[in-house]
Amino acid sequence: MKGVNGRFRDDDRIPTWDLFNERENRPPYGDVDLGDKYDHVFDLLRESFAWPHEMNPSQPLTVGAWRDFIGEDGLQPEALDKIPKFILDNSDVVSFHTYEKPDVAPRQIEFLETYDRPILCTEYLARSRDNTFENLLPLFKGHEVSA
Repeated sequence: MKGVNGRFRDDDRIPTWDLFNERENRPPYGDVDLGDKYDHVFDLLRESFAWPHEMNPSQPLTVGAWRDFIGEDGLQPEALDKIPKFILDNSDVVSFHTYEKPDVAPRQIEFLETYDRPILCTEYLARSRDNTFENLLPLFKGHEVSA
């Protein structure tokens, strides 16, 4: 991370650094899965912000929020635990993923707007949930969310 970020820290072709994608995604690893994976991910996540900061990049840093504050009933900001809280507090640009039904994305965006930073949606589209370009792009435009 230091090598790549150091080499390209002033490259104007790079608009932002998305440091860690879906950091604690939990595919089934069976017997080899770490029982304390979440704690290890948190440690690595902190380092993932520290290493680029040492390189002093001109581009903003982010890690995307994805399922951290979304439940089946929608937005749950009161349920933020240490990982989503850390990423939202430390990202220069707030980024997120949304694969929820269209009525959830506005609540996600309204919550993320409370951080008073530019917002970038880095993953979306779940046609089976009516999560489409037609439903989301006007919403993103109305809230000045890049996608």
